[in-house]
Amino acid sequence: MTIRILTGVFIASFIIQLVYYLMVYIRIIFHHRAPEKKENFAPLSVIISAGNEAENLQNFLPLVLNQDYPDFEILVINDNSKDETAKVLSEFSSRYDNLTVLDAEKNTSGSGNKKRALTKAILRAKNDLLVFTDADCYPVSNLWLKKIASAYSNDTEIVIAYGAYEYRKGFLNKMIRFETFFNAVQYLSFADLGFPYMAVGRNLSYKKSVFLKTNGFESHKNILSGDDDLFINEAADRKNTKIITDFESKTISIPKHSFKAYLMQKRRHLSAGLKYRIRNKFIIGTEITTRFFFY
Repeated sequence: MTIRILTGVFIASFIIQLVYYLMVYIRIIFHHRAPEKKENFAPLSVIISAGNEAENLQNFLPLVLNQDYPDFEILVINDNSKDETAKVLSEFSSRYDNLTVLDAEKNTSGSGNKKRALTKAILRAKNDLLVFTDADCYPVSNLWLKKIASAYSNDTEIVIAYGAYEYRKGFLNKMIRFETFFNAVQYLSFADLGFPYMAVGRNLSYKKSVFLKTNGFESHKNILSGDDDLFINEAADRKNTKIITDFESKTISIPKHSFKAYLMQKRRHLSAGLKYRIRNKFIIGTEITTRFFFY
């Protein structure tokens, strides 16, 4: 009896996994490249929240500042940094006219709050088209902004892109990069299918108008994480969301160096996942459960 039950569970899990791979995840392979545009790029604003990121800003901010794009501004918001972040940003702003440096307000505890910082930068942005990345992140190409902008059409309000992690030696790095890639296959495939449920803030774009229309981060302002996935869970739908998978649209981030830091990051992400819509919880939960029983 037990063998029959286990066999039935295995077969059912196999069939469901087959559906996910052959009807959902395979879409990434055949996803068409963004159409090339040589003119009429909309002006945009790049927003970066930075907390104690002096070294990363020194290394990576020039790769954003020197993008091949006709009209863009960069807003970097210093989120209560204790290192040399303010000094580094001051040096850059003296050389680049399109760079604006903002300071985030402190919490009562004196710590930073990324959602509050991002909201300040979004409201300050001059343009409707916004592109987000992190201070410890860099685009792989100087065509990054052009690729993101090229994904927009008349009805598009949100563009979801891929943010990878940098290669380092060791098992932890392999695990982080594999998990990041597989998660991206999931959320990009479902978004392409018409069921967007998350994105990563290190490579995400949306319009200021959709941020204001959905009242920003208000519904989850007291949750530490979720400035990316919880916002997408609330604001994105099959009509207003597109994905971009071109290589030039990719960004790369610096990965965690210890299991403790990695687990803390995962715990924050999982706490945000509990706030997803019921439909999205079902989609993700079914895939994870059947994958567990299958393997």
